[in-house]
Amino acid sequence: MSQVARDNDCSTGSAIARIEAALSDSPSPPPSRTSVGEFAGRLRTLRGRRNQILGANLMRDPAWDMLLDLVAAHGQEQDLCVTALCLGSGAPMTTALRQLDRLEQLGFLIRRPHPHDRRRSVVSLAPSHAPKVEALIAMFRDLSQN
Repeated sequence: MSQVARDNDCSTGSAIARIEAALSDSPSPPPSRTSVGEFAGRLRTLRGRRNQILGANLMRDPAWDMLLDLVAAHGQEQDLCVTALCLGSGAPMTTALRQLDRLEQLGFLIRRPHPHDRRRSVVSLAPSHAPKVEALIAMFRDLSQN
């Protein structure tokens, strides 16, 4: 501090006051925003808790839950195996597989063989639809932070 005071030809107290004034005048950094992938994971957790409280039969939406899981995985640069995605939806396996097929037919996801285990398949969010789904989730995120 004394070096700053000498450089500016003022007292140490005056130097501190100048620094504090400069810091208070500078714009504060914008608050950090949760990434879309991270928010999708949080939203998915919240939906799971909601289903536990109100009952999954009343609130089940396996296609949306799958999309949330895919966006969260996409944010972490990961793919999901079909079984994990179906189980995560909370729907019976046959219902979940039907929803998975529907999402694939509509172009929301891409299914391909697992790179190391040909008995399994992995699923990822389709690049053609990822911006739409991520924009919707970002809208939810932004509304929740206001």
